[in-house]
Amino acid sequence: MSDTIRQQIITNIDTRLKTILTTGGYATNLGSHVFWWKEPPFQATDLPAINCKDRVEEINDELKTFEADGYALAIGLELFFEGSSSIAELRKGIADIVKAVRTDETWTNLAIRSEIGNGEIQSVQLENIEAAVLMPLIIYYRTAVGNPLALLFFNSKHLSEMWAFKDFR
Repeated sequence: MSDTIRQQIITNIDTRLKTILTTGGYATNLGSHVFWWKEPPFQATDLPAINCKDRVEEINDELKTFEADGYALAIGLELFFEGSSSIAELRKGIADIVKAVRTDETWTNLAIRSEIGNGEIQSVQLENIEAAVLMPLIIYYRTAVGNPLALLFFNSKHLSEMWAFKDFR
C-alpha cells in the first residue's frame, strides 16, 4: 500500500530538515538530530535537535472543491540547544528553519503552500537543555475526494482561479 500524501509530505520534511548542517550552507547543525515525537530528556549527544510533532490535520474549506479535499497540516517544530548556546545561536536556528522551508514550500509538488509561524524563544531547564525555540509550520495540500492516497494534480489555471476566488469573497 502506498503512503498517504500526509506521510509523503512528512517524509519530505524530515529529509529537508536533515540538510540543516553548516557543511550545507546553514548556520547551525540542527539537521544532525531530527526526531519525531521524541519526549525529553534529550542527551547531550542529541543536541542541537529538532523535534517535530504533526499534531493537527484539519479540513480546510478554502481548498476544498467538488473534486478535492483540502487540508491544513500543522506541525510543531521544537528546536533544542545545549545549555551553553547563546540567544544568537537560537536566532540562527530560526533562520535555518525558514531557509529550509523556503527552499521548496510545496515539498516536491505535494503541497500548495507552507506557512511558518513566529519562532518563540523559551528558557527551559531540562538536564542538558537551557533554551528552546517553538515554531509552527502549516502545510496546505489537497487530495482527491475521499482518497488520502491520491494527490490531486492541478495546473496553474486552477491555482489562479482558486486565489482569485479567495480574494473576492
